[in-house]
Amino acid sequence: MTNESAINIVNEHHESGKIDAVARVFLCEDILENGVDEWLCDLPDNNLSEIIELAEEKSRDFIQSLGSDESIDEASKLEHTRKRMIVLVKLVSDYMLVRELIHKQS
Repeated sequence: MTNESAINIVNEHHESGKIDAVARVFLCEDILENGVDEWLCDLPDNNLSEIIELAEEKSRDFIQSLGSDESIDEASKLEHTRKRMIVLVKLVSDYMLVRELIHKQS
């Protein structure tokens, strides 16, 4: 499979609403940086670590900003954190779904 074919699969799933735009960016970036064949041979953990690092950084910044805002109660802070965690899980799920589809078609 070529990089172009793999990216076409990513774009098809994004345009149909099956995956998030952020997942699309990470998928395309990883395919282009490594080449689709190497990317498929690599352990998914190696690519997902960038997503997780970004999520940790954004969560830390977000929690710190909430911590300084005394007008927001603890329940609201937890709710915001819960929503962010759901977004992260969805992002990883989208990434892995499309990775598996590309792997099956290669």
